[in-house]
This record gives sequence, structure tokens and C-alpha cells, in this order.
Amino acid sequence: MATWAWAGGGAAGRALALPAALILGVAAVATAVTAFGGPGLSEELTTALVFLVIVVGLYTFVGTSGIVSFGHMAFMGVGGYSFALMTVPPHLKGLLLPELPAALRLLSVQPVVAAVVAGLVAAGFAAVVGWPLMRLSPLAAAIALFAVLNIVFVVATQAYGITRGQEGMTGVPASTSEWTALGWAAVAIAAAYAFQTSRVGLRLRCAREDELAAQAIGIGVVLERFVALLVSAFIIGVGGALFAGLLQVVSPGAFYIDMTFTTIAMLVVGGMRSLSGAVLGTALVFAVQEVLRSLENGFDVGPLSVTSLPGLDLLGVAALGLLVLMARPSGVTGGRELL
Repeated sequence: MATWAWAGGGAAGRALALPAALILGVAAVATAVTAFGGPGLSEELTTALVFLVIVVGLYTFVGTSGIVSFGHMAFMGVGGYSFALMTVPPHLKGLLLPELPAALRLLSVQPVVAAVVAGLVAAGFAAVVGWPLMRLSPLAAAIALFAVLNIVFVVATQAYGITRGQEGMTGVPASTSEWTALGWAAVAIAAAYAFQTSRVGLRLRCAREDELAAQAIGIGVVLERFVALLVSAFIIGVGGALFAGLLQVVSPGAFYIDMTFTTIAMLVVGGMRSLSGAVLGTALVFAVQEVLRSLENGFDVGPLSVTSLPGLDLLGVAALGLLVLMARPSGVTGGRELL
């Protein structure tokens, strides 16, 4: 009996080794940057951690289902606007959005609670639109999710009385620090790992490899995809709330095409079929992007002086993605976990 208990404990320890290693690795990097970096580097770290939350949320659906979604940033937008409506001071909402219903205008919630509620609102939105979409084929579902993104973008642009349209929701309190973002990144990693190793996650990964075989043994592929969509939407909704608290403004362009392809590039470079790939891909792409962005204003190489190069960061990320796809189609991790 003692031997059985010890073996079970060892198996549990091995099961928790991956998320623990990823969280500790991210925390170690964050601590080192905070201790030895300047204020500017600390701000970049916070942004990277927010991106990590969003990419891990994207992985929770894409990595386990095999459906490459181009529409998940719609849930980020829903989360971001929900967070703004709950945290912008009531007197400021009265000035910015005089047509807003009184219940929303007077609403004031603490940032931590607002982030959780924003994630729940995003998951609720996913529940409304997700069930019929998850019944489609993977390609059709990917296109349909992109259509959802466009619908959310148009609504955010045109619903001036609620979102202020292209002007964006301003006055969001600065609530996202590096430690807040680190805490939520740890929660996102733990939640993604818990889902992928759950019964629903394992059945969905089985269907990802062979959908017909999964259906033949009684796996309800639609239900598993739907649950993955809800979990993913919640994490990304929280990421949208963190992004709003970081920028102190929410605008329609913040969650549209640029954010969509940047997060997908991070996932593809790291390896979209592993949680380790989501973490490493975010770090790698963000680092390359920031280095190239610092060179956009020009630089000197010996006697040679290079003038401004606008868009260098986007070209660099695109080139990195192409190189990884050609050299290692399954991403840097090869679709495998580090441990």
C-alpha cells in the first residue's frame, strides 16, 4: 500500500513538473529583468507577459483542437471593453459616454474582479456564437471565427454610445503591472495545462489527430471543441483586460488584424501543439520584434549609416516565421513539451 501511494505521488509530481517549470522559468526571467533592467525594459516585460496570457489562451483552443483560429482576438476585444466599462470612473464615463445606461455608467469594480468578470463575459460571448461554429469542419470553423472577429470589430467601431468608436475608451486605470501580469500568466499556464490533461482535453487531442477514429469510439468532438473554446475565450478575455489596463485605452484596432497575426506567429514559431511552444514562441517573437523595433529609427554599422526603416519589426517577424516553417514546420519545440 505504501509502495502504491509513493508511485502515485511520483506520477503526480511528474505531471506537475511541466507547468511548474514553465511558471518558474517565466518568473525567473521576470525577476531578473525587474532587478537589473531599467523602467523601459520593465514596461516591455509587462507587455510580453500580457502577450503570453493571450497566446496561451489561443493555444488552449488551437493546440488541442487543431483548428487554426483567426478570430480569437474578438474575445480579447470583448474582454477589454468589458474591463473598461467596469473600471473607468463613473464621472468620466458620464462625460465620455452620456448615452450609456445608468447601470453601466455608475458601475465601478476593482481591477482584479473586473478582469475575472471580463473573462467570464468573453466566455459567455463564446458560448453564444460557439456551438454552431464548432459543428463545422476545421477550415470552415476557422473562416467563421474570422467572420466573428470582423463583426465584433465593426460593432466596436460603430457603437459609439458604448465604445466611443474609433476614438476608443480612454480613462482606463493603469492596473497592469509586471507582477499582476506575471500572476495572470502563471494562472493561464496552469489553466491551459489542467485543460489539456483533463479528460475533455485528452479526448479533443485524440480527435485532433484523427477525427473519424475519435467519433468511431464515441468521442463527442463538437462538445470537446466547444469546451475548449470557452476556456480559451476566458483566458483571452482576461488578456484583453490586462491589455486595457496596460495601455489605459481600448480601441477597435487593438484587437484586430495586427494582434491576430502577431499572436498566431508566436504560436506557430514556438509550436502550436505544445504549451511549451506557446511560452517559448511568445518570448522569441517578442524579443525579435523589440530588437528590430529599436533599429527602426536607424543605426550605424562601422562607417555605414542606415536611415530609418519603418516596418522592420513586422518584416523580421514574417521572416522568422518563414524560416521556422521551412526548417522546422512543427515549430521550435517540434510540437513537443520540454519535459
